[in-house]
Amino acid sequence: MANSATHSDGPDYVIFIPGMLCDERLFEGMTDGLQVAHHVASVSGAATIADIAERILAEAPPRFAVVGLSMGGIVAMHLWRIAPDRLSHMMLLNTTPDADAPGGGATALAHIAAQMAGGEGHSIVDTIHKLYLGSNASESDVLPELMISMAQSVGIEALGVQALALASRADSNELLPTISIPTTIVCGDQDKLCSEAGHQKMAAAIPGSWLVVIEGCGHMSAIEEPGVVADEMLALFAR
Repeated sequence: MANSATHSDGPDYVIFIPGMLCDERLFEGMTDGLQVAHHVASVSGAATIADIAERILAEAPPRFAVVGLSMGGIVAMHLWRIAPDRLSHMMLLNTTPDADAPGGGATALAHIAAQMAGGEGHSIVDTIHKLYLGSNASESDVLPELMISMAQSVGIEALGVQALALASRADSNELLPTISIPTTIVCGDQDKLCSEAGHQKMAAAIPGSWLVVIEGCGHMSAIEEPGVVADEMLALFAR
């Protein structure tokens, strides 16, 4: 765990950025009762991570905190790349600064996401449990149903665009040492898509960052452990 960042007065506004085929429901457990103005950004309709970030900036207040999960975290890091003066706090959930894996990791995930968007019965529920969720959610039917519902709401057409954006993303490792705002990194110790070791590497690279590893949690911390993540978010805003 890295040292906590310098104390701040807290953000006036928060922008939440969801992952692939997720919508505002991804963050409901974190935003319920949040006493700071906020909204959930869209990651659909733009073919690159840079385009998504530019659209977020165009709709954002002059300064804001950013909370991003998975693809949303990748967008958050790009926001730092292009507009560091606009960001007050950063929370990176279950994400990676790496470019897409050789062989097209984003393409493989897009295939699974397409099954989710198509609502392909019991087999995709099993896949969601095995790939996305940790042991704390092993008996949950609600979380796979929520993920399928979000995927269906976002839609197959958006999936192709999001997969292209992920596949073409830039490597952001060189940005990490430049991040100078209060930053919290959250991962599950059972995340099969973005490893705990990768999050530890991020925390070591970002000066003054705070690393939180949630036991029994997988890739979807915002819905698997929303209370824990919300508490860490409020702690971040107090730094």
